[in-house]
Amino acid sequence: MTLLVCLSYRTETYIYPTQMKHVVFLLLLIGALSAWTQLQERSNDTNAQAATHYIPTTLDDCFRTLDTKWDESKRDQMRNLSEQEFLIAERLELGTWIEEHWGLVNESPLVNYFHDLGVTQTKEMSSIILTSYHRYLNNRPLAVEALVREGKTAEAIRK
Repeated sequence: MTLLVCLSYRTETYIYPTQMKHVVFLLLLIGALSAWTQLQERSNDTNAQAATHYIPTTLDDCFRTLDTKWDESKRDQMRNLSEQEFLIAERLELGTWIEEHWGLVNESPLVNYFHDLGVTQTKEMSSIILTSYHRYLNNRPLAVEALVREGKTAEAIRK
């Protein structure tokens, strides 16, 4: 019979092979439970994020959602930019955020809303949201139909 010797601070402890099997089993069980707990925590974080992650369904809904994203001073800064300056300043950061977080690259109720308007391109959807939001901030007419026509004209010119 083989004995394994573990030296502790003041005493020697002998662990027999059958006991070693139990120790290994317990260590594996603890590792598996730890991994399972971490997976559960990640799953809960994802579910919580999904629950707090709201996707608007219409342009008006987009405006209300964007209004909650910034305080009044930030909205004043945006309001004071010209429409073109606002689009240049926000296209990369906010436009990309909208595309990724509001499901414009996949299927979402907002995409369906734009499809009903005849808009199918992701970049065009986010541009319409940005332009309309700036007009909304400045209490100007949105003229969404004109924006859709302009987008289709620009798309035809690119082809």
